[in-house]
Amino acid sequence: MFETPSDDQKHQNDKPQNPVVDAKTPFLIHRRQFVKGIAGTGLALAWFGVFPAKALARLAQENANPIPKNWWFVHGSDSHSNAGPDIDPMEVFLSDVKKAFPQTAFLIDTGDITEHGWEEELDRSRAAIENTYDKPVYAIMGNHDARWSRAGRYAFRNRFGDIHWVIEQENLAVILLDGSVLLEQYGHIDPSELVWLETQLKKLGGKAAMIGFHHPPCDPALFLDSDQALFRLLARYNVLAVLAGHIHARSDYKVNGIQVVTSGGVVSPKAVYCAWEITGENAVLYERNPVKNEIRKVLSIPLNPRQRGMTMGPLDELKSRKIFGKWHLSAPNESWSAGVDVMLNGKLMDTTSLVAVHSKKLKLELKDLSSGHYEIATIAPKLGVSDMQWRWGDIYKKPDDSVKLRWEITLPAGIQSKPVIYKNRVIIGTNSGVLYARDVTSGSSIWEYNSGADAILSSPVIHRDRLYFGTIGECIVCLDPATGHEIWTSPVDGSVIATARIAGESLIVGTGKGWMLALVPEDGTIRWRYKVGNLIKATPAYDGANLYFGAWDGKFYAVNAATGTEVWVKEMTTPHLSPATCNPGALDGRIIVVTHDYATHCLDSKTGDELWRFPQGYDKFDWQSPLIAKSKPSYSSPVFYKGVAYMTSITGHVVGFDVVTGEQRLELEIGEDIFDSFPVLVENQFYFGTLRGKFIGVNLDTGKLSRAYSLGPDFIFSPPGFGEGAIFLGNMGGRLACFGE
Repeated sequence: MFETPSDDQKHQNDKPQNPVVDAKTPFLIHRRQFVKGIAGTGLALAWFGVFPAKALARLAQENANPIPKNWWFVHGSDSHSNAGPDIDPMEVFLSDVKKAFPQTAFLIDTGDITEHGWEEELDRSRAAIENTYDKPVYAIMGNHDARWSRAGRYAFRNRFGDIHWVIEQENLAVILLDGSVLLEQYGHIDPSELVWLETQLKKLGGKAAMIGFHHPPCDPALFLDSDQALFRLLARYNVLAVLAGHIHARSDYKVNGIQVVTSGGVVSPKAVYCAWEITGENAVLYERNPVKNEIRKVLSIPLNPRQRGMTMGPLDELKSRKIFGKWHLSAPNESWSAGVDVMLNGKLMDTTSLVAVHSKKLKLELKDLSSGHYEIATIAPKLGVSDMQWRWGDIYKKPDDSVKLRWEITLPAGIQSKPVIYKNRVIIGTNSGVLYARDVTSGSSIWEYNSGADAILSSPVIHRDRLYFGTIGECIVCLDPATGHEIWTSPVDGSVIATARIAGESLIVGTGKGWMLALVPEDGTIRWRYKVGNLIKATPAYDGANLYFGAWDGKFYAVNAATGTEVWVKEMTTPHLSPATCNPGALDGRIIVVTHDYATHCLDSKTGDELWRFPQGYDKFDWQSPLIAKSKPSYSSPVFYKGVAYMTSITGHVVGFDVVTGEQRLELEIGEDIFDSFPVLVENQFYFGTLRGKFIGVNLDTGKLSRAYSLGPDFIFSPPGFGEGAIFLGNMGGRLACFGE
């Protein structure tokens, strides 16, 4: 059974312009057994997250009232349905829940319901729920539901009702957030989602709450870039636990007194999952082991914050000052006498950077720190222990003239698409579905266009004084780039997550349903369409005659740009390792493309035959060898300079390969993870963003770093844009920076 969202739960502009699912799909079941505002709670307090003494006294008085009847809910995660012939893991999981916890009021699933986020997998998982379980199920997206999704978040919404929820009972609310990032494996809670969360917490008026999303926060693996913003917000409200999944293991630890609990991955029938009993005074966690047929009590958390020793209010901020070349850190109420770890932009620092540790002060030596914004965090007594105290602060190092920073602004939502420049405007799509035009010189606002179709992943393209981009709502949109006025919209078959390109007289773009389309730029009519076996994410390479592109079906295609007729098809690998993550490149009759197994391929543009690949015989190589470990450009598009194809590597290197011979010409260590990178070449300068927030420039003539600037701790998945003598780059926190050429 599924719950459908009430109006105030839905995102603004959620409704797609063209539904992703077939019109015959039955609408979700309406059943509101567990809604907000159960009569008689007496907890609608008019405080906004801060608990003064009178408010705490009132809360204590409320807790002295008759104790509500105990109730239960179950927390599972990571069923990874793959539409295969075997019994669905969700069905196995729910069958055990029915047997072990028949008294449960509802069930939450914190994501990775599917293996790829594909419609057939979502349908199978939904059918397993409908056929097995008769209690409400509240589900949210994980990275597997988002990474390869053909339809953004719409396919999930159309089957499971929404991507975030408020489930309010008499003495506790469970709030589920969307922490997924479309097309990516990492987690991020968008600024707009945090605004929504705070609105919901304020409405609770001090009632105890649990928060759920997919990636566990403050985890040593650093899946999430939103920890500081999230815990600064949670510190002001009566939040007793964060519920997550992703790691396929049952775990529990504390961050600043808030319990973090992960469920095991129920993709395995042996997985241990969670059940919560909510009494009048406590939330009691049990873990269920289906194999041993055991239920074990794990911990109990008081609903009253005073009984947890919590004082609601602003989190102590980490203060920083630079004195004689060293950074001095302090926090008013924090002691580091038992030990401390330090992180900079989510990267654990070498302990040799700690010049001195005192109970109330740290002294850091940050050698060769590039300029820009940094998030610094202290973790006491150390990262990964069961009870951690995190404190965050900010460091800003003023850029020197070599960085050529012109301005920075922060938009209301994250940025994944590429900035495009038109005359004196830089135009950028955001994850709220809004397209912004800003002044190239100052960053000031010129116009905005709301596409009403969730995140804009299809970067804008300019051609003959018109702007084109695709929407997840299955449309191609044409605007006047000077004013933002809509000229036309053209419905297409499938969500558009790929960026279009101009080839000859056609606008070329791929869709999530596997169509490569050629449209007439003047009016959006379709000239031709070519079908492949799965979603198309990449922008095709174009050599003046043919288009070259991969899809998530393991194949690589050559298609005539004028007619859409097939030239050749090459089966390169399995669908899971498809040559489809980033854009291919074409140069002098050769096509450079990377596959998801970290191999670089050079194909003959006439026949599709492989001319070389790096590494040669890679299936027999030791992937941990010094050569291979540093040259894994699976997630990067190539750019060409003086006969060399340059790419970035997930290992934190810039690598270059001779286009003719495949010989490696460059291996430059950057020291930053680089993921889903689309570099840009400006003369001899190679520009890109890193996962942990840096803008990097490399001089390809010297093979050395030419500039570096940190935009902050938020992930960068946006390609740089160039025009009007400037480079533009955005991050997931909504920061947009402009640099001189």
